[in-house]
Amino acid sequence: MNYLFVRHGETDWNVLGKIQGRTDIPLNNNGIIQVKNLCLKINSMNPELKKIYTSVQIRAVQTAKLISEYSGLNFESINGIEEVNFGLWEGLSWTEVKSEYPKEYEEWIKNQRYAKTPNGESYQNTL
Repeated sequence: MNYLFVRHGETDWNVLGKIQGRTDIPLNNNGIIQVKNLCLKINSMNPELKKIYTSVQIRAVQTAKLISEYSGLNFESINGIEEVNFGLWEGLSWTEVKSEYPKEYEEWIKNQRYAKTPNGESYQNTL
């Protein structure tokens, strides 16, 4: 069995360099175009896809829905595969995080798997 993993299309926060995490930000117009182009790329690969799974976050659901419409495959939104919760860092840029939370940022950089963000979680917590 083969799997094809894709990331959601662009959001306004991607453009602004903001950390999204669990914050539910929709695709922007460019993100929609990116997903439509992705559909063409997937089609050219001719993979034997059976179903689409997505997180419950709107940007991921929008991406899955567009791929579903193009491919005719059903998609299912499931809990547990959403982005890590970055807590108080969500909505900030990495530069802002480094400035506003220098100690926490340094710890997180050294140990991203286990270090929790303020009011957030570590990558280990998401497993």
